[in-house]
Amino acid sequence: MAMVHVQDGKSCFFWIDLCNKRALHQDYPELFSFAKDAYISFHNVQSTAILHSPFHLPLSDEAYIQFQELGGLVRNINIQQHADQWS
Repeated sequence: MAMVHVQDGKSCFFWIDLCNKRALHQDYPELFSFAKDAYISFHNVQSTAILHSPFHLPLSDEAYIQFQELGGLVRNINIQQHADQWS
């Protein structure tokens, strides 16, 4: 299965595509169940001014815990100007 090294985040799906050998929909299943768009790109998530806007609210307690964990991960992804790299 193809894996992406996120650069600009425009060609990869935030939830579905493998990044660092992880698919976020599997790591955060409860939060994923609240996602408005399963096929949102990394770029669009990073461009969102309010991180909770891609989710149906209110979140369950478990989804909120996962949201907090994921927030740290998203903030640590440094979006570049170069195209995503696939392998």
